[in-house]
Amino acid sequence: MSANPKKYYSLEEYFALEREYNIRYEYWNGEVFAMSDAQPNHNRVARNILQQLTNQLESGDCEAFGSDQRVKVYVGGPYLYPDVSVACPKPEFESISGLLAL
Repeated sequence: MSANPKKYYSLEEYFALEREYNIRYEYWNGEVFAMSDAQPNHNRVARNILQQLTNQLESGDCEAFGSDQRVKVYVGGPYLYPDVSVACPKPEFESISGLLAL
């Protein structure tokens, strides 16, 4: 019995997956991970945190984003979909292969 070798993806292959399928993938060190659907209570907590952050940041230069916003953590990845993120002083988006990352 042989083990299936891990597939490592280039950034170009990762972005092709993101464009082709209606699934969010996170990218970490050449590996991609399909994001699973969250349970209702998880979504309620994330929504409440996002709402509170948005209210708190309303008069400042920061902006809060929900879980559909791809976030680039450092040069070359990883690209993640956190439940909530905040960008300060103003969000800077990068367009990569037609997809946006914060």
